[in-house]
Amino acid sequence: MPRMGTPGFFPALLPALFVVIGLVALQGAVLHAGAADTLTVDRPLAGSRRPLVSTRGQFALGFFQPGNTGRWYIGIWYNQLPEQVSVWVANRDSPVSSPQSSSLTIAADGNMVILDHSGLVVWSTNLTAITSSTVAVILDTGNLVLAHASNTSNILWQSFDHCGNTWLPGGKLGRGKLSGGCTRLVSWKTSTDPAPGLFSIILDPNGTSQFFLMWNSTQQYQTSGNWTGHSFAGMPEMNPNNGYPNSLYTFDYIDGANESYAVYGVKGGGLITRFVMDVTGVINVVMWSDRRNIALQGSSNGSRSDKFYTMVDVELPSNAQNIVAATSNRNCEFACLSSHDCTAYSFSGSCSLWYRDLINLQDLNSAATGTKGGSIQIRLAASEFSNNKNTKKLAIIITIATIGVTLIVAASVFLARKRFKQVAHVDGSLIAFRYRDVQNLTKNFSNKLGGGAFGSVFKGLLPEGTLVAVKKLEGFRQGEKQFRAEVSTLGTIRHVNLIRLLGFCSERTRKLLIYEYMPNTSLDRYLFGSSHQPVLSWSTRYQIVLGVARGLHYLHERCRDCIIHCDIKPENILLSDTFVPKVADFGLAKLMGHDFSRVLTTVRGTIGYLAPEWIAGTAITTKADVYSYGMMLFEIISGRRNTIKRQDGTVDFFPLLAAMKVTEGELEGLVDALLDCDVDPAEVERACRVACWCIQDDEGARPSMATIVQALEGLVEVNVPPVPRSLKLLADQTTNVEFYSKLQSE
Repeated sequence: MPRMGTPGFFPALLPALFVVIGLVALQGAVLHAGAADTLTVDRPLAGSRRPLVSTRGQFALGFFQPGNTGRWYIGIWYNQLPEQVSVWVANRDSPVSSPQSSSLTIAADGNMVILDHSGLVVWSTNLTAITSSTVAVILDTGNLVLAHASNTSNILWQSFDHCGNTWLPGGKLGRGKLSGGCTRLVSWKTSTDPAPGLFSIILDPNGTSQFFLMWNSTQQYQTSGNWTGHSFAGMPEMNPNNGYPNSLYTFDYIDGANESYAVYGVKGGGLITRFVMDVTGVINVVMWSDRRNIALQGSSNGSRSDKFYTMVDVELPSNAQNIVAATSNRNCEFACLSSHDCTAYSFSGSCSLWYRDLINLQDLNSAATGTKGGSIQIRLAASEFSNNKNTKKLAIIITIATIGVTLIVAASVFLARKRFKQVAHVDGSLIAFRYRDVQNLTKNFSNKLGGGAFGSVFKGLLPEGTLVAVKKLEGFRQGEKQFRAEVSTLGTIRHVNLIRLLGFCSERTRKLLIYEYMPNTSLDRYLFGSSHQPVLSWSTRYQIVLGVARGLHYLHERCRDCIIHCDIKPENILLSDTFVPKVADFGLAKLMGHDFSRVLTTVRGTIGYLAPEWIAGTAITTKADVYSYGMMLFEIISGRRNTIKRQDGTVDFFPLLAAMKVTEGELEGLVDALLDCDVDPAEVERACRVACWCIQDDEGARPSMATIVQALEGLVEVNVPPVPRSLKLLADQTTNVEFYSKLQSE
């Protein structure tokens, strides 16, 4: 699967101490606020009319656009928050271009419909046999209902049965045997596109009481276990008798004659909260508390305007930074106060500081594990502590990644740090940097790491100490909206073998991308670089070619929109500190304005790795990447460039020799001599055959990246490939007979 994570489903089931504040806001535009709560046939929601607002003002219904995309939707959002946070979208797949020329109305047949500028129906409640006039009402629960006008308690349709990516208190999540209930949560496509994404959660359609987490609607990657009467078997922490009696939430599972569903509520009521599945398959539980959105003041002069909340018996967060000079608790505290970005410290003979998020912070005491842990001091604004010593509970965001097999609790302190707000703001899942801040973090672009077809790359350091690689794009042609849309899509891509995009900068003609930093640089330096670089073992090389294949498979087939890389070569394969390969520069061909819907007449890749179709001017598909991958695979096997010019002017073209030897079943002389025969012969033969299949002239003869992954894993047999026609012609030419003989004799 493309992602790893946790078996948990309901993060709210964690200790009551983990109270959540802050809702991830969509950066959207609201037309107006404050209006009646009812939609009637003679009073549509259109043009300049204000949104509908529920009776007590909790929720609003109207047109909104997530981001500056130009796409408008009918949605429901929290009406009393300072930020627009959407909880439901009607026309997820069918946005309209303008609210002024569109409308939400009651049609003549009694259905609620959205009409576009031409009067066409783009969304409908799609009910049949409605026998009387209807109205639509937005309720204070966040539920939009369509009911009989004469009796609004007689509900015909409700948004709670079509819940999108958000599950609100009181909503049913389950399986309607006859009718009713939301059947699944489905993520958005991107942070600014509500269209159905890749991740969903459903109740077992075969009739059991367990929930499944699904990828691409077909592949199950996690289960909650069956309901035991108090909790789901895979989540005993739901049971209040298991150490969480003070949970803010109540859960229940109903298995009735007509429907089966899970439902949750909030103790005491009046709390703004929701469950939401984000675009990366993570289920977040979030609450809003106005009292806790308080900025830290900092303490560069040693003042005590911020204070610390003490947590004991905890598993300390990951990514601590040790401060050797701080030899006492007081000095450690001062070191944290002296940094605007420090969020917590711990002193137990040595000083550890944490910056920004607190990852893997676990409350061992509330979890009733019997394990005693350390203590941590978490930084809050002084006003967070009441004068009567009745300390407020710590406000933390709990995020549970819901894919994979290991439990990862990402506890992030929601703190409005002034300095970070000055540096960047969040745009979807990415950080949008200002150009002058990128200049600062790269020391005015003084440390150049390298360059390529799309621009130069520089080393940078974020304020909290994270190294990054900053790419300055050159020759950029896209408009601002297109740039942000493409970058937003790239920011949602998560795979262990794909480089992660962390942020971007877009100021007039200045376009920059900020990536995670790879300490072992690029693959070419180990294959063709100086003798100072260590020799990559065969096992490392094989894991690299397999990892790259998995990354390309994800780009070609697992992303919602197919991404063709167009420039696969060793220079674009980066290596982590443990030599995990990560494909770089994916998506940049499209980002830079290259249109793959038409035949391309301009070569975009690198000579030596180009498929014949680039030269022929025919349409480019994913098989062009397969060809480049095959050429790169030869270089990884041999440890040398495919094409080397000899002193006598002749050209040494390694794929020709390799293809001929593979067909003859002779692999001697193909593997890098520096490996000193320390190789796996079966893997060598498999890799050589795969490489030859990849460089076939006919793209139909080339395997897909999915097949290549299976072949390299040994799951499918790889037949002996034919010598590509272009290589055979090269070998058959009279002028190349002597050249070919030399290759065979070496």
